[in-house]
Amino acid sequence: MNATSSGASAPLRVLLAPFGSEGDVTPFLWLADRLVERGHRVRVAANPLYADVVRRRGHAYYAAGSAELLRATLEDPRVWDGRKASMLLLRSLLGSLAGCTEPFLREEAGA
Repeated sequence: MNATSSGASAPLRVLLAPFGSEGDVTPFLWLADRLVERGHRVRVAANPLYADVVRRRGHAYYAAGSAELLRATLEDPRVWDGRKASMLLLRSLLGSLAGCTEPFLREEAGA
């Protein structure tokens, strides 16, 4: 954390990027709530399926990936195969995050 001259921590600018089902996203929203309570500025990059969930909690939202990509990933039988799931999920994650970081960085350029 950044320390100010008084020794107190300066507010952070945080991008949380949960990936997966709503059950994977919800704990990150709890974390976002706690960070905001402590004075930090939080943005959440999540699949468009969860945009309303993020916004209802009062957090700024960035789209990460597409609903179609997430649905296809979660419906792919390989997701239940321990040997194949890791690569499938990694490819889907990278495809989802590619478009959300640039808008965040552009907005937070002074951070």
